[in-house]
Amino acid sequence: MNSIPEISTMVLLIAFVLANIADALTTIAGLRRGAIERNPLLGKKPTAAKIWAIKAVVIAIGAIAALPPRPAGASEIALFGICTAALLAISWRNHKMARG
Repeated sequence: MNSIPEISTMVLLIAFVLANIADALTTIAGLRRGAIERNPLLGKKPTAAKIWAIKAVVIAIGAIAALPPRPAGASEIALFGICTAALLAISWRNHKMARG
């Protein structure tokens, strides 16, 4: 039977994945409209392939950290929540910048 922390971790992992996808999509849209990326890992004008590759690595690291066999603790659940909220805020800002 699943415990609350395991369910919370899975929900936040799904939100983390979706937030990373939203961040990648809004970043690519912004770059197509002339924006400049500020993340030093990506460079100022990264390709869509580079953005997706880095996001895939970030998602994989998150999944490895969150999925069983090791149950997640409260600090990991909080970290996923904070990271997801930050990514959603960045995606929203990118969306607003891309729209004008």
